[in-house]
Amino acid sequence: MKPVNLKAPVRSSAKNNGSARLLLINPFFERLNAGQLPLNLAYLAAAVEKHAEVQLIDLNVSPNNVLEKKLIDFKPTHVGITSYTPNNIETKEILFKLHEQHPDIITISGGPQEVYRGELTKLHHPWIDHVVTQRNAEQELLRIICGQEIEMDWKMLFPAYHLLNMDDKSYRFDDALFKGKRMLTYMSGRGCNMSCNFCPSDNYVPLATGTVVEHLKRIIDMGYNALFFNDLNFAGNPGRTLELMNAITREQIEKSLEWGCQTTATSNLPDNLIWRMPEAGCTYTSFSIENVSLDALKRLHKRISPEVVAQKCKVAKDAGMKIGLYAMFGVHPDEKIDFEWAKKTLDQIAKIMPDYISYSILADYRGMTLNYETGRYGVEDVWKFFDEGSAFHPFCSVEHAQCLQGEILKRHNEDLKTIKRF
Repeated sequence: MKPVNLKAPVRSSAKNNGSARLLLINPFFERLNAGQLPLNLAYLAAAVEKHAEVQLIDLNVSPNNVLEKKLIDFKPTHVGITSYTPNNIETKEILFKLHEQHPDIITISGGPQEVYRGELTKLHHPWIDHVVTQRNAEQELLRIICGQEIEMDWKMLFPAYHLLNMDDKSYRFDDALFKGKRMLTYMSGRGCNMSCNFCPSDNYVPLATGTVVEHLKRIIDMGYNALFFNDLNFAGNPGRTLELMNAITREQIEKSLEWGCQTTATSNLPDNLIWRMPEAGCTYTSFSIENVSLDALKRLHKRISPEVVAQKCKVAKDAGMKIGLYAMFGVHPDEKIDFEWAKKTLDQIAKIMPDYISYSILADYRGMTLNYETGRYGVEDVWKFFDEGSAFHPFCSVEHAQCLQGEILKRHNEDLKTIKRF
């Protein structure tokens, strides 16, 4: 089958002249940790809702029949779905069912899967009306819904939290982290400036400090008293981060809002900035340790060192913050060597003793073979122990993953007993 013409005219419906109705779907994606708000869809909804009716359903927290009921009650003219590689097959099944049973609905597929695999989607699923491959998809979605170009600055968007059931417990992190406070997630910038070769994110663009401050005030006014900055590298620009901390304390936001973040522990992260963060309300930060193998870190283009990570963790602890770590195994082609480095990494984690830890296996989403549509990668339960989904793991067999899982569980019954997995 021929791929869909990228220049094909925008398909519209008779109902699209000012009365378009967009239904956004967050498909089921099994995860270990809570706090996974579909923030990407909340931003997309915010971009569109001035021009069309918008509703959003999250199949991770909604009853099984919610989609069928919503199609009857809301009668959408357009349906958009976000796709991740681990749940791509299930996502396409939803879209195909819509195509077969509701041919008048204009279907839209986007998300991380389509950023890198969108051309394959067009080739294998030409019946999908629109495949959105842009990273910042708001502008393209507006074009599809309105049938014309509409100027829009995504940096001014405030997520459409009101379209979600924000009281659902699955949208909160571990209750011990923010003491059970009512929380949400938010981004003060998009992208990342680290260029690790296993991550699709790049082109770090922070929001203006004034915009972030106004958004935080709005969040407080909505009744929230805890927040997690979902930025991939919150302190990636230390000068900008310090400016934001100063603005938060100047506006006394820290008195009403406790927050956490994730960032990268490099030598460019000043110790005095880490100390400044809790003064501005930060009670939790997480760092990537990945692996203590310098060879693996170099091949991953991960510009960190185990010694610096340990030192920054100590500073964060001394400043009174809880800390989390991200570790990665399956990074060596030789599984015996990989297992030895995994044990050494666990030793280093035991020395740091974070409050939380997340384990993953190196996954290659972009390098999956062209026939990936016809089969499933990594459906064995062991992968869910690590990366909460399925993928192609270039250096790790199922048997090796099971050995790693056994070693991790053993250590959590011994010297890692007080550390909570997330």
